Amino acid sequence: MDNQPRIGFIGAGNMAKAIIEGILKANLFKPSQIYISHPSAEKNKKYTHLNIKNELVSNEKIVENSDIIILCVKPQILKYVCTGIKHLIDPKKHLILSICAGVSLEKLNKLLAVGENGNDFLRLGRCMLNTAALIGSSCSVFSQNGKLTDSDKTLVNSLLSSIGLCVGEIKDSDMDAAMAVCACGIAYMYMMTDAMADGGVKMGLSRETALKLSMQTMKGASELMLSQFGVKHPMQLKDEVCSPGGTTIQGVHELEKNGFRNSVICAVEAAAIKAKQFN
Repeated sequence: MDNQPRIGFIGAGNMAKAIIEGILKANLFKPSQIYISHPSAEKNKKYTHLNIKNELVSNEKIVENSDIIILCVKPQILKYVCTGIKHLIDPKKHLILSICAGVSLEKLNKLLAVGENGNDFLRLGRCMLNTAALIGSSCSVFSQNGKLTDSDKTLVNSLLSSIGLCVGEIKDSDMDAAMAVCACGIAYMYMMTDAMADGGVKMGLSRETALKLSMQTMKGASELMLSQFGVKHPMQLKDEVCSPGGTTIQGVHELEKNGFRNSVICAVEAAAIKAKQFN
């Protein structure tokens, strides 16, 4: 075999698909360097359109053939997956990344440990992204267990940057909160967009027009906030729209009366608490 690093995905859902398409587009890996395992691999080749030929049923084969392993499975089956591969993990060879929601690095280390004493040398990373990765617009962060080399961390940052904005490394204890903001928060953005469209329909707009106006307004607000990050706080941008005695401040007052910001804060808190229960 050649000396090019190989990357293996255990699980082939939407997030795996997004990362695979991102790293190919960014030329981080070639199709021949990518290995994927999923239960239906023998009957259903999901990645032939990307010229990827290494689709397997066996998770063990992924570990044997890969240098970087990305766990893209539901947290409910992570224990089963780890039990099947942990005896093949080589700390010197393998960089192991997880995108499993709510699974701390401490727990991941225990799931992959061989024997009672565990393994303090595993190179583990935990990545959080959102579904906008499917169009290359994810917001991502990662944590690591202190065993990653500088080149490992550069690689993780490059992987996540290939599917959108990578904010960088944060403490693992902060990952559940980050997940609640970026991974869960995207659903709250959809709800806000739909609610605004409903308001437009109530006031006489067609559904199509209301949705287009609402979606583009959400996009424009996001791009403006990002362009002004570190210059103007979002609330300053809000203030610039609110003319004294005007229509916008009247609407803002109604949002505040109905607990808008409190509801959002509570939603983020609830999602973070739920994530911790997986540990």
